[in-house]
Amino acid sequence: MSLLKQLVLSFCIFALLPLIIFGAVDYSHSVRYLKSSALNELHAISAIQVERLHGQLNQHRDRVQLIASNPDLKSYLYDYANEGQIDTGRVAVSLENAIMAISSVKAVSIYDLDNRLITSVVAPGRTISNDEAHIEANASKPPVELDFDAERSEIHLTQDVMHFGDKVGSLSVTTDARYFTRIFTTYNGFGESGESILFQLDNAGQVTPLHPLRFATGNSLRAAPLNQPVSAQRMEYSDAFDYRGEAVMASGRVLPELGWGIMVKKDVAEILHPANAILARLNAAILIIAALAVFFAYKVASYIYAPIRALATLARSVQSGDLSQRANFRDLGEIGILARAMDGMIDRLTQDNAELEKIVEQRTSEAHAARLRAEEKTRMQSEFLANMSHEIRTPMNGIIGVANLLKTTPLSKEQLEYIDILEHSGSSLLVIINDILDLSKLRSGKLELSQSDFDLHQELQLLIREFRDTAARKQLSLELQIEPSAPRWVHGDPVRLKQILVNLIGNGLKFTQRGGVSLSLRQEGEQLEFTVRDTGIGIEQQDLDKIFDAFTQIDGSLTRRAGGTGLGLSIVHQLVLQMQGQILCDSAVNKGSTFILRLPLNAAQSTPSPPPHLTLLPGKKPAPARKSLSLLIAEDNTVNQRIISDLLASRGHKLTIVSNGAEAVREFQSQPFDKILMDVQMPVMDGLAASRKIRELEPQNGHHIPIIALTAHAMADDKERCITAGMSQYLSKPIDPEQLIHQVEGLPYPTDEMPLTPANCEGLVPKDMLQMILDEARVRDITHNKPALIATIAQLFLSELPEMTDEIDRVLAQGDRKQLSSSVHRIKSALGNFSSKAFYDEVAELETNAQCQDLSEWTTQWQAAKDKLGQMSDELKVLAGI
Repeated sequence: MSLLKQLVLSFCIFALLPLIIFGAVDYSHSVRYLKSSALNELHAISAIQVERLHGQLNQHRDRVQLIASNPDLKSYLYDYANEGQIDTGRVAVSLENAIMAISSVKAVSIYDLDNRLITSVVAPGRTISNDEAHIEANASKPPVELDFDAERSEIHLTQDVMHFGDKVGSLSVTTDARYFTRIFTTYNGFGESGESILFQLDNAGQVTPLHPLRFATGNSLRAAPLNQPVSAQRMEYSDAFDYRGEAVMASGRVLPELGWGIMVKKDVAEILHPANAILARLNAAILIIAALAVFFAYKVASYIYAPIRALATLARSVQSGDLSQRANFRDLGEIGILARAMDGMIDRLTQDNAELEKIVEQRTSEAHAARLRAEEKTRMQSEFLANMSHEIRTPMNGIIGVANLLKTTPLSKEQLEYIDILEHSGSSLLVIINDILDLSKLRSGKLELSQSDFDLHQELQLLIREFRDTAARKQLSLELQIEPSAPRWVHGDPVRLKQILVNLIGNGLKFTQRGGVSLSLRQEGEQLEFTVRDTGIGIEQQDLDKIFDAFTQIDGSLTRRAGGTGLGLSIVHQLVLQMQGQILCDSAVNKGSTFILRLPLNAAQSTPSPPPHLTLLPGKKPAPARKSLSLLIAEDNTVNQRIISDLLASRGHKLTIVSNGAEAVREFQSQPFDKILMDVQMPVMDGLAASRKIRELEPQNGHHIPIIALTAHAMADDKERCITAGMSQYLSKPIDPEQLIHQVEGLPYPTDEMPLTPANCEGLVPKDMLQMILDEARVRDITHNKPALIATIAQLFLSELPEMTDEIDRVLAQGDRKQLSSSVHRIKSALGNFSSKAFYDEVAELETNAQCQDLSEWTTQWQAAKDKLGQMSDELKVLAGI
């Protein structure tokens, strides 16, 4: 509410409030006075009505007594009582003469001592409806002292007839009731609503009116005060409702000796009419005064409010940032002083704002520069840490790979021990480097989770299997407990979940000397709860808060004995937080530790069948070939070169590797080979041209050499093109290791034991597992699950991938469709060793469409493929530990 309205309202309240209070008090006093006076008046009227009724009855009793004292009547009744005979004619004449002087008497009836009717006489000039029926009815009804017949509006009064002190009969006089009720039907002095009611009271206290009511046509009295049992000698009602539903005030009396009662009432509206008239005049006066008060209050308030409103407008302008306005009041009063003070504050505020803006601008510039320096420092630190980890990881993968390869060669016992030490040291250093890189990614916020559906039970079983040898060497138990209620297929990141559990179980085994380690799984509400328990050395209670800090180990001596950097639990804690989970630890010294991991792994929407079991066991070395062959391998992709050479060299074959068709032709001319493995699409000279050239040169060498085509083209006409070019056999990419070995060594392929690969088990692998771009099973298959070889080929692929994608982008910008198709073929050939069949087919489609599809649409598809290449690179890094 505005100040003007508040002022006007205040003035009006102060002007009208005394008048309203005075009027309310005066009206209240008037109402009480009028009600009290009216009640007293009603009491007085009811008392007068009672006296008048008693007077009428007493007068009537005297008249009846006069009739009963008639000497002739006494004599007749005496004779009848003694002799049993009476002259009814003479009795009737005697009664007629006695009642001639009583105008209200309608009839007289004579009863004997046994209350039997002797005779009845109707007064001359009077009429009784249905006289004979009336007389006959009275003959069978004993006389009573006083009876009111409401139906005939008659009153019967009975009097004993005495003769010399003895009762000789009784006399019943029937009188017109209007003689008694006329005092209640005359309303002079009762006003417009006043009414006096004579009623008869029954045994239940209910009332029946004995005369017609003033405002009703029947004899039904519905007045609320009389609808309840009436038993008091005196009744009064200040607020009640009569038979009309009108509010009334009433006063009454009950006459128990007669069984009658009198009620005198008057409408409250009529009683309070003087007060209501005063109230109406008072309301009119209030309205007039209110109008005048509003008018003068508005004038006075406007005079006071105008300068205040101007100051308020000025204040709003200052609040909105406009410091150009001023009050400029000439008034010398308090408001003028306030206005001048406000002008001074605005001037000071303007000056301060100018200075503050300069300071803020300076501070903002400094803060911005400091933020840029801090961001650059953080970026450089993260970049340096990541680069350093990658630079260290690359030679370490080479060292470990060479160590693995050396183990496959004939070595002495001492040399094998040296190789084991080298491999173990390299693996330990690689774990440290992986931890540093993961920590770097977590702190820089670049670690992304990969969400997919996976078989949780199988993952846990494989995880426990990996630690079996470690537990066995330390003679520790290693148990897995999965509650039946825990879901099998869940949606989440299986790689990061495994990383967390590997750290927890590895730590348990590392710091436990007796007993064992257990992993349990159960469902807790909407979360899955993993519990890792060990019986190891335990942790002090005061150190529990520090175990998740980076580069922290509770006991330095344990670091020297058990190893480790103190990064594992820190990485676990940050991974759990990124997965929106919770990890808790409870431990006791020399009793063991319990780690509880809660993760929101949602159940998979479908429950697919378990993936098929691959026939090639991890780590199983292939048997040597029956015969060592001299092989020429023409392949431009270094990753494919490494995979093919590792597979065939381990079988004892002699290999010569070239990168294009022209080099293959020169090598063919320079030395003999048993077989040639020829990639179809290569730079300088492709495989088809090289095959045709070799077939041309074969007569000079004197023998036919088998040429095995290696191609990523999977169409039927592609195979025909290879055969037409002179190639002997056809091997499609991605290369299956066992197919390659059987093709090279000339062995029949056991079709009933065909290993399941991504190309032939698509319908058996759950759809949710196909969301990964990387075909992990194939990578493990072609490398015999050798970590060093996986890391080596991954490094080769990841190092060449940026060059291949940049080449496609460059050729795409030039619009050279033929070269674009060739560049895509190159990257497709490399993908055959790593990617899922779905993504491989997608890239193959890009190669085909590069010749004919609209380049804008092709570019959109290529961008989507590049995103998937990035995802596959991340998955490959995780698998290879890069």
